[in-house]
Amino acid sequence: MFFPAIAIAANRPGILRRGIMAAVKGFWQHTNGTIYAVKSDSFGNIIGGAGPLDPDDLYDLDEYDYKSAIVDWLEEAFSQYKLHRINPQIVNN
Repeated sequence: MFFPAIAIAANRPGILRRGIMAAVKGFWQHTNGTIYAVKSDSFGNIIGGAGPLDPDDLYDLDEYDYKSAIVDWLEEAFSQYKLHRINPQIVNN
């Protein structure tokens, strides 16, 4: 199957840096109850994360400063099925 957008991106490496293929952001909850904001590329590779976050003080996903420092930890937690996606109600905008 041919995906033109991927072919264009492969021929033009700068296309990803200009934001044409946007990152995916979401809230994920660990089995211990802590919540993290996770940012990944369109291929599912984790780019960065923020957290742990206060569940009673969540902001829009664009408001967080995603750091690469916890990427290894997030990948390990994902591989052990310790994180699941949640859709909490955002109180602070």
